[in-house]
Amino acid sequence: MIYSIANLRKHGDKIALIHYLGQDRQTEMTFDQLSRLSAQLAHQLLLRGLKSGQFVGIYMQRSPLHIAAMLAIHHCGGAFFSLNPKLSPQQVQFSSRLCRAPLLLIDQHALLRLANLEGDQLDSTKIELAITENLKPLHASILAKVDQKFPIEVLTLDLQAPLPPEIQLPRITPHDVALALFTSGSTGTPKGVMISHQDLQNRVATECRDFRLQPSDRLLSLLPFSFDVGLNQLFTTLSTGISLVILNSWLPDDICAVVEKLGITGISGVPNIWGEMLAYDENKVRACFSRLRYFTISGGGMAHSQLTRLRELAPNTAIYKTYGQTEAFRSGILFPEAFGLKMDSVGKAVAGTDVFVITGKGKLAQTDEIGQIIHRGDGSMLGYIADPKSTRQKLRRHPLQNESVLHPQRVVYTGDLGKIDADGYIYVTGRIDKMLKIRGNRVYPKEIEEALLACDAVQEAIVVGIKDSCGETRLYAEVRFKSNHSLNEEELKRFLSQRIPSYMLPSRISCVDSFPRTPSGKIKLGDIEEKYRE
Repeated sequence: MIYSIANLRKHGDKIALIHYLGQDRQTEMTFDQLSRLSAQLAHQLLLRGLKSGQFVGIYMQRSPLHIAAMLAIHHCGGAFFSLNPKLSPQQVQFSSRLCRAPLLLIDQHALLRLANLEGDQLDSTKIELAITENLKPLHASILAKVDQKFPIEVLTLDLQAPLPPEIQLPRITPHDVALALFTSGSTGTPKGVMISHQDLQNRVATECRDFRLQPSDRLLSLLPFSFDVGLNQLFTTLSTGISLVILNSWLPDDICAVVEKLGITGISGVPNIWGEMLAYDENKVRACFSRLRYFTISGGGMAHSQLTRLRELAPNTAIYKTYGQTEAFRSGILFPEAFGLKMDSVGKAVAGTDVFVITGKGKLAQTDEIGQIIHRGDGSMLGYIADPKSTRQKLRRHPLQNESVLHPQRVVYTGDLGKIDADGYIYVTGRIDKMLKIRGNRVYPKEIEEALLACDAVQEAIVVGIKDSCGETRLYAEVRFKSNHSLNEEELKRFLSQRIPSYMLPSRISCVDSFPRTPSGKIKLGDIEEKYRE
């Protein structure tokens, strides 16, 4: 494997990871040190009985130790699932049970959250607290209290220790499961998506090629390792010898400071991060963007007005838009040279994949005809964990292949609605499960959200449709204003009435200070919808 412990040693004393801790405090780790830490942890996992093919959970802050845990699990022939440290103990319980994980690796940050976990909630999963230094008094006292409810074994690692003895390792094939990623859960219960080693290596190759990565690059890691974009960025740097800076903050001030201090050349980000940057100090943002070679907009769309403003603030920085799903990692990419002309699209199909649109009748859509977006090729998941029914709904026979084909290709039905223009660029227009019927008209919340975002005062907007007691669908909008901006509901409705038809006007527009979010920054639609149900 190109991201194996042995491969790390090829990069020797080059800096692999910089963990920025704030206030000019940081820790560094070379590739050789990371390989030693990973090998030591792998040896400990094998002593604890980890078997090939088993899942191990990682419930840690993003750190060098978190990364070493991933590599160690792979070294043992296992598969990992990385859990965002913001998840509740109940969410950790759900994932561990679904994966039947015999082990859950935690750090001192997770220990504080697990203090609220009941004694039998993790069933047969053993909890291992991995540490590289002595416990602080606070954490030691919490461990003593938690240990009275359920056992936690302390796994002590010594960064100065010699390499453990070589052992017979299990054989790993390209088609074995490497990891599980959980869907965002923004609209329902998260599903465990199984990713193969071959797929993970293909993702690395894709990112190196498309982002034109160079050995001199230094990338900033902002996104959770439980999120496919953040995870792929990590494994790309491990595989190629590029240095990665870990920052556990999305504050624009912190991002700008780290970019300047540590010479960052590239960032993979999500719309929420860039939206906050647009609302921040213009001079600092311009200076930050001018230092970058590139940045990406991944994990969701942005309004045309926001994209235009990003281009204005970063005139000489390469901007990439990427499109995909947890189940189909990367389907489309918009390259910087086309950003000015096609910024509302998500680009063209990524090399190694086919993206096409089918109509409701299962026919290939014509140019600019809206239908469901289908993904075939690299990046496709192996399936959902313990959920064959949902797997069959998501991974289906290629709809355009002849029925007589004995071994038909499987494709991912994304559930996204979109179209492809005459130049081959893909446009995402909404979700099939979010298409609403208002007075006989088809309405997609995304259209109303983009109209709201065209207002200079609006920072973020979300629109949901809820059926009332009479069975009629009513639209509700929530907006978050930029600092020092405010409009009332009537002013916003007047603004919208000039841009969208009357049947698309929300019944109510509410101002909020913040939105409920998943760990990857997506807005939890289910939480908002629940507020308006009668």
